[in-house]
Amino acid sequence: MKAQGTRQQATGKVNFRHSPFAIRLGAAVVAAALCAGCGPQPWVQEGNYLTYDHPFSEASAQAVRKNAEWTCGQRDLAAFESSRVCSLTQCTTSYQCMSDADAQRLIGEKKK
Repeated sequence: MKAQGTRQQATGKVNFRHSPFAIRLGAAVVAAALCAGCGPQPWVQEGNYLTYDHPFSEASAQAVRKNAEWTCGQRDLAAFESSRVCSLTQCTTSYQCMSDADAQRLIGEKKK
């Protein structure tokens, strides 16, 4: 006697939802979403001017400074902090990208 059940042939197709790639991709998306607020994210760049909104903390201020230096450094310019305004919880810090000579001249003018 022959068995009544039918057996599906393997077609080489894998259900994407249960593949290891999809699981890793999903984990990466979740990790990126959770870390979206880890750094000085809200910043605006217009020309040579950078403005950051960040929490009121030394670590955040250092991260903003580092990001401004890196961003200006991409264009071989120096980052100069032009203003900082803080409340008890948030700060807004502005930087201007300028040449090293202009930054040194501006620092000399502020000391006078």
